[in-house]
Amino acid sequence: MDPDELLVAMNLYRKLTFGQLHARNPVIIEVADKLHRPPGSLAMKLCNLALLDPTLKARGIRGLPGASSLDHEVWAEFNADAATLGPQSEETFRSLFGAHETDEGGRCHRRGVRVQHARELKVPAGPTEQSAQVKVRRASSSSAR
Repeated sequence: MDPDELLVAMNLYRKLTFGQLHARNPVIIEVADKLHRPPGSLAMKLCNLALLDPTLKARGIRGLPGASSLDHEVWAEFNADAATLGPQSEETFRSLFGAHETDEGGRCHRRGVRVQHARELKVPAGPTEQSAQVKVRRASSSSAR
């Protein structure tokens, strides 16, 4: 993939969950078609990017081990300068679908992935994590009869 295509892949990666990174996902099929690539190729690239994701690593999820040096470079650049590259990747994604800045926004051809205006993207200020308290059901150590 060239750097612009990888920028589109990074944008898509940030919009999908890990479980959606497969070649049968309609969004991946449509974006791959726009990039003139097979859906399996794009899905594999997204899974390669998942290998670099510290959030997934913390959850014990590993992506594919085939991340290229360009993948590592773009991942590091994107995360170091999200304020610039986030909007740039969104504009590249939008232009792939023929969406223009004057459009009202849109979706990746009815597939639910929102195509945002670059001016709508905001880098969060302050902490990006918070604590949560949840109630969980515990299993009994002895079997009840």
